[in-house]
Amino acid sequence: MFNWLKRIQESANGSKEILSLFEEMLDDGRHIFDAASNCVLAGADTDAVKDDIWKTDIRINKNGRRIRRRVLTHAALNGRAAVAGDLVWISLVKDA
Repeated sequence: MFNWLKRIQESANGSKEILSLFEEMLDDGRHIFDAASNCVLAGADTDAVKDDIWKTDIRINKNGRRIRRRVLTHAALNGRAAVAGDLVWISLVKDA
């Protein structure tokens, strides 16, 4: 999987933007995990992080929609040759 992501990063088409958005989604997901873990494990104030978690989740959802839109456009323009890779992107974005 990581080799596939490296090949995507090196390609010349719009995949660099998709990969950048995907990395941002992962970073935001990690931020939410850390904030929630601090509340559960360290007893941090949940009211203090609630708005931050909510805004970060909204940003993750927006980036997911942007990626899916670009992937579907790519699939429509490139036909059957791109379907397998595009489906992998859709699956990764859904999981992120």
